[in-house]
Amino acid sequence: MPVSEVTPIAMPTLDIDGDNLLNIAYGASVVSRTGELNLESSALHAIDGMSFTTWTSPPFGPEQTLDFAFGGPSRVEQVGVTTLDANRSPRNVRISASADGETWREIKMLAPANKGTTIVDVPPFEARYIRVQPIEPSEQHAVLASVHAIGRELRAGERASFTGCWDLTSHFARFEQRGARVTGVIGGERPTYLDGGIEGRVAKLMWMRGPMWGYAAATLTPDGRGISAIRFHEEPAWQSYGAAWIGSRVECAGSAGALKAAGLLPHSIFRRTGRWMMSGVIFDDEERMLDEPSRAALDDAAALIASMPKQRLRIIAREFRGSDPGANRRSTHLRLDAIHDALQARGIDITRIEFVASGSDSPTIEKPSAIQRSLWSRIDLERL
Repeated sequence: MPVSEVTPIAMPTLDIDGDNLLNIAYGASVVSRTGELNLESSALHAIDGMSFTTWTSPPFGPEQTLDFAFGGPSRVEQVGVTTLDANRSPRNVRISASADGETWREIKMLAPANKGTTIVDVPPFEARYIRVQPIEPSEQHAVLASVHAIGRELRAGERASFTGCWDLTSHFARFEQRGARVTGVIGGERPTYLDGGIEGRVAKLMWMRGPMWGYAAATLTPDGRGISAIRFHEEPAWQSYGAAWIGSRVECAGSAGALKAAGLLPHSIFRRTGRWMMSGVIFDDEERMLDEPSRAALDDAAALIASMPKQRLRIIAREFRGSDPGANRRSTHLRLDAIHDALQARGIDITRIEFVASGSDSPTIEKPSAIQRSLWSRIDLERL
């Protein structure tokens, strides 16, 4: 974007965060925050890459501090924010940066537009963390739809494990990561079970709590001590986004230690939803399966298929992150060929499985944001 360009917000077709380093789809995370209205308007909703979600301050407490981490050390050349309307737009937003999360320096005191996206050039700087502080709001609430940092990543970030116990939005939680496979449970009166895998820096998960279910995306802070996750009820559509899960690592003792990270078996999710996401099966840039990281997910997929000997099944692969539909389709073909061979090697009768390389041939799927495109770019085992 050119200097000081202001663009209107459109919902839900405009991707205002596709080039934004502060995007959970690229590994960004919440490090800390001093306040929010509720977990459906959390600090994470300012970096989820979706223009229709917002961070909203607590009532009569509009001046808050939000600390974020990039997916990796980055060089930033432009910063900005997206606001919704004059009544809830901060008059100024202080943006600071840090290499270590301890020592901060101010980068810009930004005066945002009353409505829309304001991006300004700044002297290029290198950072791992960004701090955002709304100043002098015009009303009792401050609202930010997105915080922007435009530039380039300098190198890949750390890859911490999700394995362990967490204080997650005031509930104990426990996760287990086996290769790329991630499972977990969030405790409470009615536990929430999570099942999926990590792809790059982002864990793509299905969640189920009683009769409710949906999808989630989770990232870790650079030190592996903090976790951030957004979720959707059922499909990743703008009408169905839910509350964030934001938390920190704790010792596995007491209530957290009693939770079984394995959670529900895949067949429980399959029975409820009619599908199971094989996000723990991962590939390199040439679409070659990474055998060892994918082993746990493939073993679980084989066990799930074997438990339904009379059920006809479909494995469908979708990919929406590339701009070339032909390349998207070829990628899904290659992934399915590898899965076909891996399941056959595990003794699965693949004659009752239909393999569908859909690519991006699904025009009705809503995918305006990077995180939605990521959650839709998946391999599903489905009931026919």
